[in-house]
Amino acid sequence: YTGMARKLLARKNDLQQNLDVAFATEHPAPFTEAQFKHLERGQVIRGTVNGLLNITKAVLVHGRIENGKSIVAVVAPLSLTSAPITVPVEIGCGDPKLLGKLPSLKPSGVSVTGVLRQPRWSFATPPNIPDKNEWWRIDAHELGAFWGISNLESPVLTAENLSDYKASFM
Repeated sequence: YTGMARKLLARKNDLQQNLDVAFATEHPAPFTEAQFKHLERGQVIRGTVNGLLNITKAVLVHGRIENGKSIVAVVAPLSLTSAPITVPVEIGCGDPKLLGKLPSLKPSGVSVTGVLRQPRWSFATPPNIPDKNEWWRIDAHELGAFWGISNLESPVLTAENLSDYKASFM
């Protein structure tokens, strides 16, 4: 049992160290294509990227609690301007009742600053039910199929800042 506790503590300390390094700079460097394609489990990278955020395809990922209330994470695909890659972006969290207007919004060019990581879920996390648009896990394979996106990368970008970005998109 002590060995298991040591492993968990070491994992927590590694994660904290990765987060400390990621947030050590106010203006992080742009992400590279390789970072999206080769992110290791447990690795955390902070950076910026520009792309087209398709908010019309946003899904609500359940299973979050904030101040004792159930909230959802809003996840939408971001097609990068710098590479032929699309990545799931967690653009924020909120009350599911207030988020019903998302499908009426238009895709837009954005600059995203945030943290890139591999999603993880526990054995207690229910499976997704894409046919019912019910989401509990940020699973790139399932989201890519649901969104009709063949080049969806598995890391998730958790946005800390979104700003308008004007560029020509495909």
